[in-house]
Amino acid sequence: MFRTLRFPYNVTSASLARRYVEQFAAEEMVDYPTAALAATVATELVTNAVLHGAQPVELTLRREGDEVTIEVADGDPAVAKVRTPAARERTLGGRDSCSLRHSPTIGAPNCPKPARRSGRR
Repeated sequence: MFRTLRFPYNVTSASLARRYVEQFAAEEMVDYPTAALAATVATELVTNAVLHGAQPVELTLRREGDEVTIEVADGDPAVAKVRTPAARERTLGGRDSCSLRHSPTIGAPNCPKPARRSGRR
């Protein structure tokens, strides 16, 4: 199952996205740790779209088995062609996403860690 919602291009979008994810998680009976992480990730992605992108801002939520996918797109004209990035590949432009999977053995969501940069910080 998936749902997409378009948000206003202003500071209220992040809190609206959080509530939308929480409602989706409750309806889809997503466990609390995964739902809480999904709400946080969606809030950050929508905030980034509002701060660094262009309108419209859209949030798509997808539930397939024990996996919840969060995808945020904005109307950034610099992104001429949208493609699915390879695993652990950094994306630039007007689209970002994260998939969260609940692991019953450890009771916490598993999401790939970003690749570390080499050199000093």
